[in-house]
Amino acid sequence: MTTIKRLRVLVHIWLPAIATLYFVGSLIWDLPGTESLLGMLAIATLFFGCILNLGEKTYYSYDGNFDGRVVIRLKEDGTKSYMLELKTPPEDMDEREYLTFSVGTVIAD
Repeated sequence: MTTIKRLRVLVHIWLPAIATLYFVGSLIWDLPGTESLLGMLAIATLFFGCILNLGEKTYYSYDGNFDGRVVIRLKEDGTKSYMLELKTPPEDMDEREYLTFSVGTVIAD
C-alpha cells in the first residue's frame, strides 16, 4: 500500500472512527477532555483531507500520471466513437493493481 493510500485510510476512516469511539466512550464513562480531543481530531481530519485533495488535483493535472487516454470523437451526424490510446504496454498491465485513464473529447471533421 502506498503512502498516499495509507494517509487516505487514516484521514477517511481511522480519525473519524477514533473521534466517534471517544465521543461514545465519554458519554458512557464520563471521560475527560472530550471537547478538546474531538476538536483536535476534527481539525486534523480537515487539514489532512485538504492536503490530500490538493495533492490529488496536482497529481492528476499532469498527463504523464495516466496509463492512457479515452478519446471520444463527436461526428457531424451526432454519433460518437470511442478510442483507447495506451501509454502503458498491454503486457505490463497484468502487473498493475490499477490503471488510470484521462478522458478527452475531439470534434471530428
